[in-house]
Amino acid sequence: ASVFPPWFRYFLQPLFIIYYTPLMVLKYFIGSTKSEKEEAFAAHEKVIEGWKDAIRASEQAQENFALHVNEDGTIENLVPNSLSITDAIVQSLDIASTVKEKNDEQN
Repeated sequence: ASVFPPWFRYFLQPLFIIYYTPLMVLKYFIGSTKSEKEEAFAAHEKVIEGWKDAIRASEQAQENFALHVNEDGTIENLVPNSLSITDAIVQSLDIASTVKEKNDEQN
C-alpha cells in the first residue's frame, strides 16, 4: 500500500534521476568544505564526551561497571567477554539518565 499509485511513481522516478544526478555530480566536484569537516569532528567529539560522562556516572552509581574511562580519556572494557562495548555504552547511558532523573526530582 503506497501513497501514490504505481503509474505515478513510474512516471515520477525518471524525473527524480534527472533532477538529482546533476546535484550529485556538482557536489562531487565541489567537495566538502573545511568548516564542514571541522563541524563533523566537533560533533563526533561531543558524542564521545557524552559517552564518557555517562560511563563516569554509571561507575559512581554501580560499583562494578563493565566500562571505565582511563586518565588519558580512552574507554576501556573491564570485562571483555561478557558484554560488547556498544551494549555497555547503551547501558551506561540508561544508568546515567536514570541518575539524572533522580537528581532532578530531588532538586
